[in-house]
Amino acid sequence: MRSVRALVNFNFAHFMVFLMRCHALQTLIITGHHSRRFCVSASSHSENQDKWNFRLPYLEKLVVDLEDVMFPIPYLGGILSGAKCDKSEEKEGNGKKDKAVDWKICWINNRHPAANMELISDEIFSKCSRLYLGLTLDSFEKIKGLGVLPNIRELMVVGAAAVTINLTTIVTSCPNLQSLNVLFGLNIALDITKVYEKLPDIERLSLHCQPLQGPPKIASGVAQFHNLTHLSVPVCALIEIRSKEKRQVFEEEVDYTDCISFKRRRVGSRESAVVELAAFNEVFENCPKIEMLQIGFNQEISCSPLKVQWECLSNMKKLENLTRLTLDSIPITSGGFLIEITKGCSRLEFLRLKRLGPSGKCVYSAQLAEALPFCKNLVHLRVEQNYLAPGTAIFKAVEECPKLKRFALLSERDMMPLNVDAIEHLIQNHLGLIFVFILGSLVTRDKCIKLMRKFKNLESRPALVVRIKNVLRDAFDDKNQDNHSTPACHFNEMVMFRSWMYEFYDTD
Repeated sequence: MRSVRALVNFNFAHFMVFLMRCHALQTLIITGHHSRRFCVSASSHSENQDKWNFRLPYLEKLVVDLEDVMFPIPYLGGILSGAKCDKSEEKEGNGKKDKAVDWKICWINNRHPAANMELISDEIFSKCSRLYLGLTLDSFEKIKGLGVLPNIRELMVVGAAAVTINLTTIVTSCPNLQSLNVLFGLNIALDITKVYEKLPDIERLSLHCQPLQGPPKIASGVAQFHNLTHLSVPVCALIEIRSKEKRQVFEEEVDYTDCISFKRRRVGSRESAVVELAAFNEVFENCPKIEMLQIGFNQEISCSPLKVQWECLSNMKKLENLTRLTLDSIPITSGGFLIEITKGCSRLEFLRLKRLGPSGKCVYSAQLAEALPFCKNLVHLRVEQNYLAPGTAIFKAVEECPKLKRFALLSERDMMPLNVDAIEHLIQNHLGLIFVFILGSLVTRDKCIKLMRKFKNLESRPALVVRIKNVLRDAFDDKNQDNHSTPACHFNEMVMFRSWMYEFYDTD
């Protein structure tokens, strides 16, 4: 047996007995979500920690993802110790090489005292090439005390710390780091300037932490990494303004004393000179190698809409290598920048737009319909926006994307139903589509069922899967259709749309 994925929700000891017999494992994933009340406490396992001696010399990937339970440290220490390279077998000629093990290690809600962290050997961490770390004070002190970790290529930090933790020391101790992801990092401080001085060649960077306790200047700090290919930042990165020295190049002093003043400034109403001063322009100018860009993923970070310099997104047209773009929860008032992006980024293959603009109105549907015909290489399109109906212009524009294979449109709130005739016309005329998922709030159930039946099991298009749903029903509840009729490849693609984390880091 080479791969085990286990959901453990009662007693870990029974699973550990089974695991002791699996000597050829290469992948081990242990999860135990929503099982806190069934889990045995960690103290009950400490007496028998010596007998858990595992032999896993071929283990390459380890994920211990237990959000609601406590995984006993003796078990974890035994698994990691059993994964160490066996020198005796190497001498016997088995060809086992002492290499860096490809691991993802995740601790979430680890409440064990720091003393138990000593059971995990320093040699284990020194061999890791991919470290997925649920940040706690105990694990932070353990990693911090190891010194230089030359084998680590990818580092992901998840979770909230009880006190403010400076992650700079851990990051800079990995001289060969290529990928850094700080995901939902509360109470985490990170000095971007020091990270750049030590690691100027980082290729993948994701910073999703509180701006006050995280990077003080996200955009200006990111702009220093000229070799970036993957970048993910929160909306607050669009608030920053360039320094005073750079302002003088663009800024013009204008006297507005005689102009009409409004009691409340409208979102997006600002002079073009001020927009050019947005600090995120430095990213577009200094990071030309970016292939994937995501802005606005972390919903826990709240930004003032009046301060977001979203108009600078039109300068994204300078990223000629851009193939994947996600924009989420950006308070725009017009979609004109979408036209500029699609004209300049001719290689765009993946586009996801989610909750842009005010919640009560879709303000960019006309511009999106005008921009889509320029996307000649677009393969995946997903739009999640309220009040998109009837959406006729968008459906007609999608027909002009010749390479499009997967299309998803979700409108959970609307004043009118989506145009079902336009959807049907799109599916009939665009022969390249293999997956269509439409979720509307006022689309009647009868129309949904009728349309899905029409395109079910077509002999001329056997790969085509169509799902038209009403928001009042479960989006994945096919009571009138056979669930097994959906090929796994399409379902996995739909999951990929909804999960950016594995899209960003999992290259298997």
